[in-house]
Amino acid sequence: MFTIAARILRRPGRAFGLSPEQWRRIADHQRREISDLVDDSAEAKRRSHLPAYACVGDWLTAGQGGRVLELGCGPGRFVAMMAQLGYEIVGVDPVAYDDWDRIRAQLPVTLLDGIRAEQLPFSDSQFDHVTCLGALLYFEDPERALAEIRRVMKSGGRLIVRTVNRNNFYTLATGRKLDPASRNIYSEGELRTFLESAGFRIARSFTYGFWPPVGTMYWWYLLNGVLSQRAQMVLSRLTPARHRHNITVFATRA
Repeated sequence: MFTIAARILRRPGRAFGLSPEQWRRIADHQRREISDLVDDSAEAKRRSHLPAYACVGDWLTAGQGGRVLELGCGPGRFVAMMAQLGYEIVGVDPVAYDDWDRIRAQLPVTLLDGIRAEQLPFSDSQFDHVTCLGALLYFEDPERALAEIRRVMKSGGRLIVRTVNRNNFYTLATGRKLDPASRNIYSEGELRTFLESAGFRIARSFTYGFWPPVGTMYWWYLLNGVLSQRAQMVLSRLTPARHRHNITVFATRA
């Protein structure tokens, strides 16, 4: 889903049932979101405890400091958020994004493109913590990627992984992947087991979010600035935990 959206936002014209104006509104909302996180430290800290933002502030506590690697950082909203929590952030992605210049100009972060999780150009134990908040879906070799993540982390370092739930309501109802480009999809139990087998100790996990079986791209539009966070949280709570959209796992390096 997110790969598709990023690709479409870079080209004009009607696509997937949305008008060019609707795609512009999605892009505007995402730019405003990054601006809010870059410009307002208090707002970034508040959002860091919301499940829509993977509750990153619950596991990477504000003011603790340390060096964090964010894998597959995309436009950089989590890079900005964690920098506002007081961490030194290195965000990497296979491609560069326009929003990176804005983030670099205002926050002490490093953003690097051309990097894939299966071959990280960092020395052993270089990072205190690692986050992967959407990229696991697309890794070519997830086992090798997890080995690399563990290698570059210090012992006892904290890991956050968020990804799409294989048992999400959309997939349950349609039998299709939410994002056709995704390679690796896990249930909550499967993801916990996978991380444990890679040498991590699970602290806790949770699921969040609702995705309907119809109007997929229009729902993406609604999530980007039309539906309030409160409304999204209500819909998530009404969805059985096993069938919510995302899984987030907090773990430590064994």
